[in-house]
Amino acid sequence: MSQLSIASLFAFRREVVQKTEIAGENRLRVVVRPDRRFRPRCGTCQSVGKRVWQRESRQIRDIPVGPFRLVQMTVEYQKVSCPRCGKIRVQDLDVCDVGGARVTRRFAWMIADLCKYLPVNTVAERYGLDWKTVKKIHKEALEEEFGAIDYQGLRLVCCSWGGDRKQEHPMEVLSRGGW
Repeated sequence: MSQLSIASLFAFRREVVQKTEIAGENRLRVVVRPDRRFRPRCGTCQSVGKRVWQRESRQIRDIPVGPFRLVQMTVEYQKVSCPRCGKIRVQDLDVCDVGGARVTRRFAWMIADLCKYLPVNTVAERYGLDWKTVKKIHKEALEEEFGAIDYQGLRLVCCSWGGDRKQEHPMEVLSRGGW
């Protein structure tokens, strides 16, 4: 008799699903560790690390799967000695960004897509995240899509007031030309 497995939903290139367990009515825990077939890469410059310096783990969130609204992943990662950087760096992870919000990349993409159509607070409430985390993910996605704001050649900043009758809000207008 075949047994259903959700490991195919967690197919990452350099990581392996070690264990999955149901931790409640709507909670799922997944343990992911580095695949030992691959040598760890530096998270900054992508060069292959000389040796593993230290092993650690981190709790991150993933997209809801089926009836499981909360999917918590324990990601085991390594700190490697990078020959190019000359420092100890966290290995490059396919699951999540190093030093970013504690969510998987695909969960961050889903949040960024939802923020195109819904307010940040609504997305945060829907997935039980802090609004600052959702805002950070949305900001990083916008910077990746449109690039960083270029303030070179900026001469004038104008401040205008506007809004509805109940509350007025300042609006800043940036101008590259002179008046």
